[in-house]
Order: sequence, then structure tokens, then C-alpha cells
Amino acid sequence: MSKETAAIENRTEDMDRTILVPIDDSEQSREAVAVAATDFNDAELIVVRILKPFVVMSVTESAVWDDEFMNRRKREAEQLLEDYRELATEYGADVRTELVRGAPIRSIISISDEFDVDHIVMGCTKKRSISRLFLRLFTNRTLGFTPVSASVTVVCPTN
Repeated sequence: MSKETAAIENRTEDMDRTILVPIDDSEQSREAVAVAATDFNDAELIVVRILKPFVVMSVTESAVWDDEFMNRRKREAEQLLEDYRELATEYGADVRTELVRGAPIRSIISISDEFDVDHIVMGCTKKRSISRLFLRLFTNRTLGFTPVSASVTVVCPTN
């Protein structure tokens, strides 16, 4: 082994790994956090909840104009992040949470750069409903733009 190869291997072993796990309130996200916490047990997990802004022209409900509505969404996201923090901690993971507002794919890429993320773990499903189809499409599209390696955990339907 050359001196250069040994130096690279030593740097890699000494590096702290950072794993990004974008979440929502789904079984797929819970599985992604569990996989990240167990498969990357030496890494810091960054569990992120991205609040997608409303497109005002597409929303007809007057409640979206209300500050209380946005505050409620923020509180719900913060509680969800706390739930995921507890889940990751149960697996012994070093975890931090982030709440971000923005377009999901753009936010994931931005967070990857900002926190020098080494890997992304995302959840996906094999269910065939239309909402799950969109989740798979979103996951695939996100993976096409990520600047780092990524893993997808697949949750099979129980029924």
C-alpha cells in the first residue's frame, strides 16, 4: 500500500459521517430513520422536515392566509421532529433535527451542501395507490439531483 493510499484510508476512518434523512409523517420515513440509525451507527443523523410553501393561486381555503395556520403547521412539524429524535435516540444514534421551509428537492440539495452531508437515506413504498406513486416519483427525482450517495428504504405493504 502506498503512503498516499494509507493517508486517504486514515482520513476516511477518522472522518465523522453525516447522514441526512428527510422525513414526513409516514411509515416510510420511520423506516428510513431506523435504517439510518442502525446502518450508519457511527454517524451524525440530520433529520429534516421540509415545509413546502403554499402556492397561493392553487389554494382556495382562506385559512392559509391566517398566521395561526402557518404557526400550527410549524408546531406540528416541530413535534414530528421531536418524535423522530426520540426514535433515532432509541437506536443509539447521534441526531440533530432541522426544520426548513422551501421546495423539497432544492432544500435537500441545499442542506446536503450546508451541512457537508455524506449520504442521504430516504423512504419509499411499493404500494400502488396514486399518492404512493407520487412519493416514489418524488424520491426518484430527488435522487437524480443529490450531490452525494443515497439509499432508499422500501416499505412493502402489509395487506
